[in-house]
Amino acid sequence: APAATRTRTRTAGGSEAREGRGGFTFTFTTTTTAPTRRRRSGVREASVCAGRRDVMELQHGRTKVEVGMGKRKTAQMEKRGYQRKALTTGTVYCMSGGQNGGAGHGVGDGPVYCVMNFYHLVDVENKEEELKAHEGFLSEEKLDIKGRVFISEHGVNAQLSGPEKDAVQYAEWIKTRPKFSDLHYRTFPCPGHAFPKLIVRNKALVSLLREMDTLPVTEPEKRAEKVSPKRWKAMLEEVGGDEAAEGKDKKGTMKPLLIDVRNDYEWDTGHFAGAERPEEYNFIETPVGKEVYNGLEEVDRERPIMMYCTGGIRCDIYSTVMRKQGFKNLYTLEGGIQNYLREEGEEHWKGSLYVFDSRMAVPPHLDSTKNDGYLPAVSPCAICGATAEAPHLNCANVDCNKLFLACEECKPKYYGCCCEKCTQAPRLLRPIKKDGYYAKLHTYKETDEELQRQKRDREALEEKIRRKKEAAAKAAAEGIILPAKRKSKKYLKQ
Repeated sequence: APAATRTRTRTAGGSEAREGRGGFTFTFTTTTTAPTRRRRSGVREASVCAGRRDVMELQHGRTKVEVGMGKRKTAQMEKRGYQRKALTTGTVYCMSGGQNGGAGHGVGDGPVYCVMNFYHLVDVENKEEELKAHEGFLSEEKLDIKGRVFISEHGVNAQLSGPEKDAVQYAEWIKTRPKFSDLHYRTFPCPGHAFPKLIVRNKALVSLLREMDTLPVTEPEKRAEKVSPKRWKAMLEEVGGDEAAEGKDKKGTMKPLLIDVRNDYEWDTGHFAGAERPEEYNFIETPVGKEVYNGLEEVDRERPIMMYCTGGIRCDIYSTVMRKQGFKNLYTLEGGIQNYLREEGEEHWKGSLYVFDSRMAVPPHLDSTKNDGYLPAVSPCAICGATAEAPHLNCANVDCNKLFLACEECKPKYYGCCCEKCTQAPRLLRPIKKDGYYAKLHTYKETDEELQRQKRDREALEEKIRRKKEAAAKAAAEGIILPAKRKSKKYLKQ
C-alpha cells in the first residue's frame, strides 16, 4: 500500500494555552505504511512495504522466507514451495501465540525454540504428589512449554518443545527434585512448537509398562549396559553392516547382533545398517515372557546383542525383559539414535529419523531449522514403488487412516490418500488447519461444505482432464498437430 502522510498541529498547555497566557504549539508529520494482504490458494501471503521494516522473516515450517525491498519474486517462489510441501505432507510447526514461532533467526529478539527429550528411571514413592509438584511449578513460572510429561512409580519420561530457556529451566528444576539429580536432557533446534498442547499426567512411561508394571526397570543391574556413541560406532563396524546374520567372525568370536526396538514404520524412515525390520507396529506388541524377540529363538544367550531406539528409554526398559529370558551380554545406545547422530554423525545410518511430534521426521543432522532438501526414507513409495520421502502420511480417507510413505509425485496426485480408491471416499480430511493439525474425526460429516467443495473441485479437474484427452485423441485421428504447451516462467516452477 502507498505511504500516507498526515500533518497535524497540536496545542499543549491546557487552559492556559487556550486563553493565550501560555502553552506552546508544535507540528509533527507521521508516515504510515500498511502491510498488504492477499489470499492465494487458501494461504495468506504477506508483503511488507519500506518504511515499516526493511526485511521481515517469516518462518513457515522448514522454509524461511525473506520479504522486503527487491525480494518479492524470491518470496513468491519460496512461498509457493512451502504451500506445496505443507498441503502434501502435513509437516507444519505449531506457532506460539504472539511470537514468530521460529528458532530465533527472525528479526528482533525472538526466542530460540527447541525440542527436548529426557527420561529418568527411579522409584517414585508418591507419583500423585510428584505430579502436583510439576503442575505447580509449570503454573507458577508460566513457561511456554508444550508436549508430553508422563510421571509414574518408575520415574519420568518427557518430550517437550518451546523456547530453549523455558525448557532448560524446567529440566533444571526437575534435577532439584529428590532422586532426579542425575537426570540428563538434550535439546535439538526446531522452528517452533512441535506439539499442540502440554499434557502432564500420571501414566506408564512407555506402553509396555501398562501391562508389565512389575519389571525391575529402576534397578540398573537388571538393565543392559549403556555404551557411548563412540563405542557404539566401533561395535557397529564389528557387526559388519547388512551381513550380520553369520554370528561369528573369522577368529570364531561371536559378532554382535543388532536389533531395532522401535516400530516397523520407524524403521521404514531410517535405521542402522545391519538391523532387520521389526515386526511390531506398536511397542506394546514386543514379545515378552517365554516368547523372545523376533529372530532370537536360536541365538546363543552369550552372544552380544546391541539394542537401540530413538531416545533410549524403550530399549532400556525392554532389556529387563531380555535379561529375564537369559540373554547376558546386552548393550544399549546411551541417549539413543539422537545422541549418536549428534556425536558421531550419520555413518552407519540410513535414511531420516522418525520422531513422535508434528515434524514426524528429521534429517540426520537433527536441525529442523535448516531448509536443506527433502527427507529421504529407506522404504519405497507404498503406491508406485519409487523412492519415497519422509515424513509418513495418514491416508486422507478418514475411514482408512493408513500410515504410509509416498513419493513427491504421488502425494499431490492422490490428494494425500494411500490409493486411488480412497480418493473417491465420502469423508476426506480437510486441508491442513491451524498449527498443522487436522480437525477431530468426529467433526467430519458427509454434508460438510468443505467436503462438498473438495468433491466438486475433484470432479471438475477430472472433467477437464477427460476433455483434454478427448481433444487430443480427436486431433490425432484427424492428423491435426496441436500447439506445444506453453512453458511457464521459471520462478513459478517448483
